[in-house]
Amino acid sequence: QEARYAYTIPSGWKDNYSGNSGTVYSVLNFITLNRIGCATPGVVKVQGILVGFLCNTAALSAEASISLNSSSPPVVNPSVPGYAAVCGNYTPVTFSVPVYNCASYSWNVPANWIVQGASTSNNITVIPSGNSGGVITANINLTCGSRLSPSYTILFLNPALPTPVFTTSGAEVLCSGQSKTYAINSVASAYNYLWYAGGNVKINGQTYTSASPLVTSSTSVTVSAPSGGTSYLAYVNVKAQRYYTFCNGSPIVNKETSVGLPTITGSISGATSVSCGSTYLYDFVGGVTGSPTYSWQSSGHFSQGTPSNNHIALTPIYYGEGYTSVKASNACGTVYLCQTICSDGCEVGLLSFPGSNPCVTSGNCGFALMSISPNPSADQLTIKPNFLVDGLNNQVGYEAAFFDATGNKVLTQKVKQTGLSIAKGVLKPGFYILKITLNNRLMETTRVLIE
Repeated sequence: QEARYAYTIPSGWKDNYSGNSGTVYSVLNFITLNRIGCATPGVVKVQGILVGFLCNTAALSAEASISLNSSSPPVVNPSVPGYAAVCGNYTPVTFSVPVYNCASYSWNVPANWIVQGASTSNNITVIPSGNSGGVITANINLTCGSRLSPSYTILFLNPALPTPVFTTSGAEVLCSGQSKTYAINSVASAYNYLWYAGGNVKINGQTYTSASPLVTSSTSVTVSAPSGGTSYLAYVNVKAQRYYTFCNGSPIVNKETSVGLPTITGSISGATSVSCGSTYLYDFVGGVTGSPTYSWQSSGHFSQGTPSNNHIALTPIYYGEGYTSVKASNACGTVYLCQTICSDGCEVGLLSFPGSNPCVTSGNCGFALMSISPNPSADQLTIKPNFLVDGLNNQVGYEAAFFDATGNKVLTQKVKQTGLSIAKGVLKPGFYILKITLNNRLMETTRVLIE
């Protein structure tokens, strides 16, 4: 006869020797078991079996049992950082600890922090909020009843650095090829500053963009404009940041910079042919860059009313071709947007033709300044102004000069308001060029035939 044993193994366990579970037969009076996964406590049953060699029968002993405990192996504290730095900018942050077989997890987070999603695994995602840090703890509950509690000490960084402030207010102007120093006040708690610009404007002699800014601890830089080219607006930008660059740092502040002369776009709408005795309204439809303001400037042909927004009222007072214009200036110079206007039926004014005329005008809009009769002339020639010269009454105001076919000046006469008469025989028969001037300004040119 031979003794054998039948072991009944509970779920979650297996025989270490055969690897079997359930009922295992062995000649040994002991058995070694291993856990399968997260095994739970159970009962191992064993029966002794007496096998008869001659009769091939077996005698079963009474059933015996023993309880098993699902104890965990010894563990060590998980390897985690002792502290972590986070930005209080409401950006989610994830913390984690190692995975332990059959363990459960819970977490403690600082007050006012927001937990995103589940917090029952080996990691947790939180949104830092409030204005302080604290300690975040992972509670690792093992199946044997023991607990590990690794923790992070949180260094809370307030990312809201103050917005940098330029030392000069308002927009800047850079003329062609010019360089200037741009500076900001130092920002408390800032580690360094990011500078960049657009529109071909260079910083410290180099091109820096938002994707590749100049990183410096300096609160001032040298900004330079390219030479030549058309005028445009550019922006010099700066941002303060902390040592921990994953924090957003300060807001970006920019300095508007006008490069070159101002630019006036658009047009002036209104009548281009006007008459004395009426008032006309002109509108500026457009915009100005490179200058904080603009103004209206008109020639002396008109009485100019007080501008209102983008409107101006003009009253014609003198004969000829005048203008109204929108004028914009900066440190680089002045530009004009011009509208020429023909004024008819008025006097000829001494102020009609200013010495400095920013808008190109021909002078008389094609109006006949003088009445010349007869032309051709075989007798006395009469020259009489069609318009009066303001303030001169009947005094001499015009001058008439006759030039022969070779270009020689053969006669010069003053023309009074009442007119000029040239007796027969003063000029020899032939073609002459008659030039009329007022205060040394050429007013009109015409051809005269003397028979």
